[in-house]
Amino acid sequence: MNIAYMIIRVFYLSSLMLYVYTVLKKDKFSVSYSSVIWIPSMFLLLTIVSLIRDHQNVILNDNFELLKPVSVSIILIVFSMKKLESFDFRKYIMSLEVIFVALIIIGYLQYFLWDELKNFFFFFTTRQERIVLHKKAIGTFHTTYPYGFVMLFSSIFNFISFIFLKKKKHLLLFLFSTVAVLLSQSRTQLLTLFSFLLLFCIFYLVQKKFPNKKIVLLIAGFFLFILIPIIATNLSFFDENFHYVVWGFSSLINKGLAGHSSAGIRLKQFSKAIQFQDQFPLIGKGIGKGYIPGLESFYSLYLYRYGLSGMLLYIFSMFYIIIDSYKLAKASIFTNPKISAFLLSLCFFILLLPLSLFSSAMTEFPKIDLFFYSMVGVYLGLKSSNQKVNNG
Repeated sequence: MNIAYMIIRVFYLSSLMLYVYTVLKKDKFSVSYSSVIWIPSMFLLLTIVSLIRDHQNVILNDNFELLKPVSVSIILIVFSMKKLESFDFRKYIMSLEVIFVALIIIGYLQYFLWDELKNFFFFFTTRQERIVLHKKAIGTFHTTYPYGFVMLFSSIFNFISFIFLKKKKHLLLFLFSTVAVLLSQSRTQLLTLFSFLLLFCIFYLVQKKFPNKKIVLLIAGFFLFILIPIIATNLSFFDENFHYVVWGFSSLINKGLAGHSSAGIRLKQFSKAIQFQDQFPLIGKGIGKGYIPGLESFYSLYLYRYGLSGMLLYIFSMFYIIIDSYKLAKASIFTNPKISAFLLSLCFFILLLPLSLFSSAMTEFPKIDLFFYSMVGVYLGLKSSNQKVNNG
């Protein structure tokens, strides 16, 4: 992480803070201030504790971790602060859809026109050519994981939106987003997507009052009786065009987690985090960028930096959002299916975070935190608006 990047990051945070201050002068929160910032504030405290405990080994880059909880707080405030009458949910969804379409186009160009455009894309993303990214879609990111992560949500959201709204654009976006996840060749995100389709179809079909179950049955039948047999009988095609994915899954099946290179690396990182931590890791031991870099998985990163208390705090907050967003989605499924589709998508997206964050702690990425926590902020705003309507 270089100084130029941190200057940009500070400028970005300062701009958000200025926006919050400007809006606060003429508007009021739709959400309680304390309910938005108390969890980021706890992580700020845990970060300070880690820095103090490891003060002898702290390097300059470690101190910039203090900006992350501040950044999350500001993002949550910005996206949850609007009143019901001034908050245009449709514009937010339209903005997401524009981003999804743009990333899909960029990802497709990166994969299908790799040889012609690779130098151009490397200049604007990683700044240098990296062999590991050969013929993989990365969008505007520096690696495949965040691109697959964003496309995963696009698949989930458009899948559920198609079921609720029955609009062809959502079906098309779901199909294109699903292929985009494949083009990223992120095995973790592909596995998460398959898990979602299986879990959601079972969940949806056992619900009593959810609409359009015939669509879910048709989609489940298509995947079960058409798509899976096609994949199974054309493994040579997928091995030729997506060798990284096929090799990864076959290695995982034949050798298990320990023998699988990518998963094995994550397990070794977790063992290293345990080794450097206390015997009972209640709080973080340090940031460790100078001597224990490369803690990619959410589990190793959070265990070392925030301890069990930080991990449990994060899990508790996500679990609360899962339960509450599901309740809100169920309550608005007939009155406002667009909002219901968004909330149910967020519910399943967060429910599958334990799997999707195994390879990399995506919610810690600078570009991803705005994407992810803006959705959490919108959920908080919708929750507050719903409470105000119910209270009259």
